[in-house]
Amino acid sequence: MRRLVIISLPLLVCFAATAAPDRRNTKCEWPQEAAIPIDLRNPEQQRHLHDDAELAEDLAVRYSDSGNWKVPGQDNGHAAYVRARNECMTALFSTIARNHGVTFEQVREALVQRPMSHDAVVLLSFTLFYFLVAYYLAKRVCHRFPFHESWHTALVTTVGASILVSFVGILTLETMTFITEGIRLGNGHLSDRANRIPWAHNRIALFAGGLFLFWLAAAFHHRAAVRDAEVSGTEAFRARDQRSKNGLWLSQ
Repeated sequence: MRRLVIISLPLLVCFAATAAPDRRNTKCEWPQEAAIPIDLRNPEQQRHLHDDAELAEDLAVRYSDSGNWKVPGQDNGHAAYVRARNECMTALFSTIARNHGVTFEQVREALVQRPMSHDAVVLLSFTLFYFLVAYYLAKRVCHRFPFHESWHTALVTTVGASILVSFVGILTLETMTFITEGIRLGNGHLSDRANRIPWAHNRIALFAGGLFLFWLAAAFHHRAAVRDAEVSGTEAFRARDQRSKNGLWLSQ
């Protein structure tokens, strides 16, 4: 339980730091905001523009989900849903551009610049959790199939277990990211925003990283098992040698 709290603490801190007053609605209306020009050379003002663009996207998703755009007697299918969302987002982006003295395209570009701090906290927290699980599972595998008894069997089982654990780890990371992203945005419907989550575009690298961490844990346990076996063998040899000496002394 203590380990889980320690692993979750960075996520809680990240959510607390990114929390903002609720300005959300389902009417595709931009909240009241002072019209202040933004200098895109300033990192803090770049972040403000990103936050505004992200809020506008969320308002557009909420607007299309609410159905406020529907007109009785007209086509209200998925195509109309997407069109309503895009039209709302375009209108809100235009408002942001006017308020901050930037272009529409600059607002759109700011949207795709994800906050690296959030992704870093999620990845670090998951890596700690994954290594603890891999360490425990590698210990079970190494005890069941000791390397010093049959290195062929130990190698095959270790590699097979690492592939399975790494694959499950990727699925867990993506699920964890969807949940934390929904919490960060305050909206469980990610819509197209899910495409900007980086893990789905780096599965090979993440899979390789999962294999490496499992092999690292397994190498530690295999080495410890070999060392224990050597110590046990030495102690057994000394015991036999001592019994032999005692038997020789008694025979004399």
